[in-house]
Amino acid sequence: MAICKYRNVSERDMDLLFMEAFATDPEFMKLFLQQTEHKEKPFEVIHAERSKIDAGLGETDITVICEIEGIKYGLLIEDKIDAVAMPEQHGRYIKRGHKGVENSEYADFDIFIICPERYRQTNEEAGKYEHFVSYEACRSYFASREDPLGQLWYQQISQALDTVKPEYKVDINEIAVDSFQKYAAYQKAYYPRLRLQNNTDSKKVNGWWPSYKVGVHGMYILHKTDRNCVDLTINGAADKLDELSIVLKWLHESGHTSLMLEKTGKSAAFRIGTPDIKMSRPFETWKKSDLDICFEAIQELADLAGMFAIINSVMFR
Repeated sequence: MAICKYRNVSERDMDLLFMEAFATDPEFMKLFLQQTEHKEKPFEVIHAERSKIDAGLGETDITVICEIEGIKYGLLIEDKIDAVAMPEQHGRYIKRGHKGVENSEYADFDIFIICPERYRQTNEEAGKYEHFVSYEACRSYFASREDPLGQLWYQQISQALDTVKPEYKVDINEIAVDSFQKYAAYQKAYYPRLRLQNNTDSKKVNGWWPSYKVGVHGMYILHKTDRNCVDLTINGAADKLDELSIVLKWLHESGHTSLMLEKTGKSAAFRIGTPDIKMSRPFETWKKSDLDICFEAIQELADLAGMFAIINSVMFR
């Protein structure tokens, strides 16, 4: 396999990569569709376009149109490596989507952002997008492909991530910082058994996902506040979903009926849905009952982690 070196990978370079992947690789397309109501439906990509401009409403980085059960469905995708997000960028995507429906380009649409994980977690405008696929998830997918093109795309995404400049990645959101610190104080006061890993004294937390230790190598809990869920992640277990589905069935029969099983990149996660707790909103506007539900879900996963560790040692070691 040839080693390719890219100089200064740009968002245009990434736009072209992703557009070609959408047009040629149905499995890559499923990374996006699995977040929508169409995740189990057969589809055909019939149109892919870069830099579609609507007068007065700006530019859509990537537009993809699928045909699903005879209906056209659009994905409008913002691609970011580390550039500063423009004000109201997300709102203009919604307006362009509705314009596409009015013009009969598609009957329905969804808005996505594709960017590095940290960009999404630290940029207020990026956090507004309803759907998100990370560069890291795309890289993991292309790493699993054995064909030369997949491996070249893996190298390009890796080098794009290597070029991200730290000074462009963090837009301090004072509300998110304050909400995160109050979230952490509430956890410490009322749920002291939980082991929050984040440094709550740093402004750079900026509302990132709270992360919890569970005392088991290769496992941790993420409270994905912008996605309304908590995940107990098992590293490297994405190819063990069939085995974990058996575990999930047993857990449901044992009373843990709220648990779901999800693939997250190369990992797998036992997930519990939670109420809407967004760090971008002032802590004082949150319902304490909703916050308690979140922490109880985290505690449930933490209590189950020891049992999962035994399963993990049997299945994945």
